[in-house]
Amino acid sequence: MQALTHLDLQNNSLKALPQDIFASLPKLQTLELAENKFRELSPSISNLKGLLLLNLQNNPELVSLPDELFSLGHTLTHLYLSRCPTVFATTSNEKGGDQNR
Repeated sequence: MQALTHLDLQNNSLKALPQDIFASLPKLQTLELAENKFRELSPSISNLKGLLLLNLQNNPELVSLPDELFSLGHTLTHLYLSRCPTVFATTSNEKGGDQNR
């Protein structure tokens, strides 16, 4: 799996991924995790140094994103979070943000 650039795990009712999965995918550019039941992602997602697109749409149980995800800011160009209602509320409250903006 070392050469894999696209991984599509959409619509599988997944609740979690193995903790070490991201270490075995160094060339991954696109990660499709939409339509699952994730509550959180492992901080090891920061191992995906070439990740360009992360699709988490329609994971209604997702409550937070690891801070490590934002260390990918220099490569991550697309982050899809529609229909993940509690992610925004959690991150806004934790960071002291105003949800009404």
